[in-house]
Amino acid sequence: MIAAPERHDLEISDSKSWFGPDSMAPVYALNELLLSLLDAERLRPASENRVQLALELSDGMQRLDAEGHRRLANCPIALVDAGFLDEGRWRAAVDSSATPTQTEALKGRFPYQAASRLALMALTLASTTSQVSLERACLVFGMSPGCARLFARLSLPVLESLAERHADWVRPRWEHRTRVWQTMLELAERPLPSGVPPIGFRAMQLQLGELALATPICAATRQIRR
Repeated sequence: MIAAPERHDLEISDSKSWFGPDSMAPVYALNELLLSLLDAERLRPASENRVQLALELSDGMQRLDAEGHRRLANCPIALVDAGFLDEGRWRAAVDSSATPTQTEALKGRFPYQAASRLALMALTLASTTSQVSLERACLVFGMSPGCARLFARLSLPVLESLAERHADWVRPRWEHRTRVWQTMLELAERPLPSGVPPIGFRAMQLQLGELALATPICAATRQIRR
């Protein structure tokens, strides 16, 4: 495991650069991969176990052109949810070398190879982000501070093992809140008129709300909510 400097308090640090195009490019790429997988899901044969969210969003995703797809992917919040608020689950996974049953045949899951690819990208990006800024990792990936500290210390081989063993833990964010996704798709379909909050603003509101309900709440979230 990679050793990282010990940090005890989460404080706002250079937050103005957090959401610039350069720093957000990897998150946009992660979002793009998720959207591509969702799009592929609706095209898989009906006889296969497909992700339900993809089926519920089929009409909206079909209407989305390339520019709309880009607008949705360029959301400052990771549209991938890896259950990072549950520090205990990830700590137990790191401490265990047990290999669970592959998730390929489980109902409503991405095909295993696609799922493990998404998982590796999400876990690696969450880890590198945590190494740079625990606060940014909390906000972008919906991580608890403890989970961010844990991932900041993980080596690439450990992350690869976690992605392989727990690919099914990495899911679309707000997977069971179809209306949230439908709203984002509607906002992404066309350029927004002046005065209408962009997709990223809506996503940030949801993310902050969920972090606010978590215990403990990270200092970055408290600062933004003031």
